[in-house]
Amino acid sequence: MKPAVAGVLALLLLTTHLHYTQNMMENNYIFLLTLSGLSYQYEWLRNGKLRALLIGSGAFGLNLLTRLTTGMDLLAGALFLLLLCGSKESATASVGIDVEPTLRPLFRFTCFSG
Repeated sequence: MKPAVAGVLALLLLTTHLHYTQNMMENNYIFLLTLSGLSYQYEWLRNGKLRALLIGSGAFGLNLLTRLTTGMDLLAGALFLLLLCGSKESATASVGIDVEPTLRPLFRFTCFSG
């Protein structure tokens, strides 16, 4: 039993296992906040609910507090909303062409860019 305990302690304390675990948890947290921010901002754009805007903005704000480089995710979210706003007033939207399949890859790229 003692060698097993010593092996586990060596794995945790003498390797970079804890660093990689923390980094992975932080990346998952950033992904969750980015996805939440984008989905609530999209809900605000579709329904105009102020509550959705506040929650989405709060998620992006927490994202920035976690890691400053997630500002790129914030800019990608703003670009996503601008593209959606522009697509509603474009000629393709008035003709009835569905622009969501075109924007779906952009949404996936935005979510996995962090």
